[in-house]
Amino acid sequence: LEEEEIKNVISLEEKMLELRSTLSSRMEISFRQMTIDVADKLEVIVAFLAILELVKQRFVRAEQRGSFQDIALHHHEL
Repeated sequence: LEEEEIKNVISLEEKMLELRSTLSSRMEISFRQMTIDVADKLEVIVAFLAILELVKQRFVRAEQRGSFQDIALHHHEL
């Protein structure tokens, strides 16, 4: 039998928890900083979806100053 490589894929929930934890201590992070060490495109997509969900839940405020600029993520103060 051929060996198959098994990828460790992070779930949306795990990425959301990771981002919440990061923003609880830093208050701000950029999307570029968040994904700088990520080699897998799928994980970048999961990170973006996590941001969208956290914006929807009003935990994160996202700001982009222009087209193709980095996205700044801020802990949303209630």
